[in-house]
Amino acid sequence: MTMLYSDVYGKLPLQPFAHDIDGYIIAGADAFSYKGDAGTILIQQQITEDFTFHYANFLLNDRAIINFRHDGFAMQSMIAMNEDIVTLVQGTGNFLLRKDHLVITHNPSNEMSFVFEKGKNYCAFGSSFNLDFVYKYLQAYFLQEEMPKFSSNNSFSLTEGALPASRKMLDTISDIIHYALPRQLNESYTSIKMQELFVLQLATAFRRPEPKLKLSERQLEALEEIRQLMLQDITTHYSHKELARKAHINLHTLKNGFKQVYGLPPLEYRNEVRLQKAKELLQQTGKPIKEIAMLAGYASFSSFVTAFTNHFGYSPGTVRK
Repeated sequence: MTMLYSDVYGKLPLQPFAHDIDGYIIAGADAFSYKGDAGTILIQQQITEDFTFHYANFLLNDRAIINFRHDGFAMQSMIAMNEDIVTLVQGTGNFLLRKDHLVITHNPSNEMSFVFEKGKNYCAFGSSFNLDFVYKYLQAYFLQEEMPKFSSNNSFSLTEGALPASRKMLDTISDIIHYALPRQLNESYTSIKMQELFVLQLATAFRRPEPKLKLSERQLEALEEIRQLMLQDITTHYSHKELARKAHINLHTLKNGFKQVYGLPPLEYRNEVRLQKAKELLQQTGKPIKEIAMLAGYASFSSFVTAFTNHFGYSPGTVRK
């Protein structure tokens, strides 16, 4: 179920599509809408065991940050179709997603936030893919020892910022949205087109596959030791040199090998673990937020609030509301 939350208007309840809202309805998709003080929203989605897509239109009456949560898979992509959108995805930070640009992320939380300006009609196409559905395509770009990161709970980006979407990619999205077939054929057609879209997105993201480190069994074990150390002791502030010394590996292998296997550099991974732990404590306990900041390894309350807000797109206090 798709859920929307506004920093200005609070929860924005979606209802089955109301025909007093303009918008093209995609064949085979479920349509939900909102019309109220915040403005008008139309979200169309198709959810299958292999993929999901969301085609969303937002026209708001005030500038607002919208937190968007959906039922989908961790492997995700999004394209801004008609306007630049300031976007925040967990684990990747803030970035400007320009019109006709693409970002591919691994985002297990299925949460992202967008900044929408007053009076602009925004349109975006988001998709997510079951790992089994796209595994063979990922193998063309990643070594076997890297594949476990796509089953992890860590958020990371597969693209270096937003990349221009190819004309072929935009045409494929147009086919998914506008090309209607008889019901008995439409599901198969959409599945084929979604596979095509993912392949085109990977080809855009990895035009030149990056050289990968060949990691030995011993190096892989050392990297796992470091990961476990950071998982078990989130309050200690280790430097890269200290971690490399503990695992008996060099700094190059530590920084590049760790990111290759787990999706993030060591210290970014540690910060991700800390913030996820803090969020869990906020949701599941009644501990004061200042105490949770200390338990998550933050020396000051202000640095915790800043890190949490930058990462999730909302403040720690919002979780308790």
